[in-house]
Amino acid sequence: MNIRVLSYNCRGLRLGQSAGDKARRSVVDNLLENCDILCMQETFLAKQDLDKLNSLNDNFHGAGESTTDLGMGIARGRIPGGVAILWNKELDSSVNVIRLDADWCSAIHFTHNNKEFVILNVYTPYECHQNEDEYLNRLAFIYSFIQNNNYCSVYVIGDMNADISDRNSLFANHMAQFCQDNNLI
Repeated sequence: MNIRVLSYNCRGLRLGQSAGDKARRSVVDNLLENCDILCMQETFLAKQDLDKLNSLNDNFHGAGESTTDLGMGIARGRIPGGVAILWNKELDSSVNVIRLDADWCSAIHFTHNNKEFVILNVYTPYECHQNEDEYLNRLAFIYSFIQNNNYCSVYVIGDMNADISDRNSLFANHMAQFCQDNNLI
């Protein structure tokens, strides 16, 4: 069985059924036609909207994390961040959601015919010196997850906000060093 996995920074996922929401969601709909698992970053969904991931597409179920709980009061501006993983319903018996208590990382454990892997869908902050500690903390979280769990394969997918083609990119250098130090490539 081949599993097709895609990643997409959607910069705002529209869950409504209006013509405008459906039009803005057309890229996601097209991606879902060409994959079995879709990892999305920057969904901008509130915690109260995460259950709607299961009705986004008739053929897919989903799980996600959010940075914002609207039950805590009024949110000003757009909801930042958020991640989600959608998987084809035909894979339901093979997928288990892993809750990590992190609003920037979602995960699933996939098992089928003696094969297993974990997908970590991550969103890291944009590159600037003020975000460096947070970026390094997220790399440490990923490393800790891999070390503390006995999975044979872990795929880290998402928006790492690091331009690996730019030798002057601080975050790209951190990521390359992280991968090299931990034999992740």
